[in-house]
Parts: sequence; structure tokens; C-alpha cells
Amino acid sequence: MLFFLDKQVVTILFLVLMVSVSGWLALQGKSKDEVKIHKNPLPTLILKNVVVTQMNSEGHPDHQLYATEMNIFRNPNRTVAIKPYFTAFDPKEHWSLRAESGEMSGKGLEESITLRQEVKATYLNEKNQKKATLETSELTFLPKQQILKTDKQVLFRQGASNLQARGLYAKLNTKEVQLLGEVRGQYGVR
Repeated sequence: MLFFLDKQVVTILFLVLMVSVSGWLALQGKSKDEVKIHKNPLPTLILKNVVVTQMNSEGHPDHQLYATEMNIFRNPNRTVAIKPYFTAFDPKEHWSLRAESGEMSGKGLEESITLRQEVKATYLNEKNQKKATLETSELTFLPKQQILKTDKQVLFRQGASNLQARGLYAKLNTKEVQLLGEVRGQYGVR
């Protein structure tokens, strides 16, 4: 039994075959990294020039976060901030944290913030005079516990003294700073 196919059916079958083959060939030329890019989730929401202020129980600012851009992802639940600037207020003093980028996971300001690239923490007294600075490449801040920590190289400056170390653990509410290892420094009087 011999079947004769219509020219239109043959043309459609040929086009479907060509599209399938060209798609397969296009994927063969891509590296694994190029294919993985499409698996990374895109932000659910992108915000520009963001200011978030959290108030304390008396209605005064407790802490404030500014970022030139915030990319909010749904799965996994995280927020990436570009050029974040964070300030923790206290009537007598406050800390400010600045970096090139930062990432918050889960509940963000309530859980933890990891700052990366050119991280600088500055401690100011009630007269906004700089009392201490900390510089590192990565720093994790736990807002509820008022803790700063890192296992990276740090430079801690206070007055005329400069200290370098590998790692830091600081309790902001008690002003306790622990340099964790390979500590060396220059001490001076101002």
C-alpha cells in the first residue's frame, strides 16, 4: 500500500524537523555555565533609592537602611542591596555600616545582613565625632543581637591606634570588640 502525502503536509513535517534539529544544535554549542544562567531566578521586585527606617517602642528611629538599589528574590527568600548604608541609632552614640553590596536572607533586618566589598563600620559618639572604624571585605551584622562578625582580614582604628587581625566579633551594645587571630598593630596617643 502506497501513501501519497500532500505537499503542504510534507512541508510542515520538514519545517518541524528543521526547527527541532536547529534547537538541538544550538544547545550543543553552549557551555554548562551559559545554560545555568537561565536557572538563576530573576528578582521578583527591584527598588531604587530605598530608605527603610525601623522605629523603637518610643517612636524614635532604631535603625535605618539606605540602598541605591534593592533586588528582592522570592525563592530563595533573600534581598540583595547595592551600596547599602545602615545606621543603628542610640541616643548617645551610633554605628554606621557601609559596603558595595549586601545580602539579607529570610526576615532581613530582623535576622542578618552580610555586607561585602569595601565594608566600613564607623562608631560615632553623641556629638557625631568618629570614635572608631573597622574595614574589611565581608561582615555579618545581626541587628537584634547587635553583633558584628567576620573571619576575614580586618583593620580596626581607634584614636591613634591601628590594629590588624584575621576575624572579629563585636557586641555593639556593650562596646566589646574581640580580634580573633593574627593580631598586630601600632598603638599611639592622641
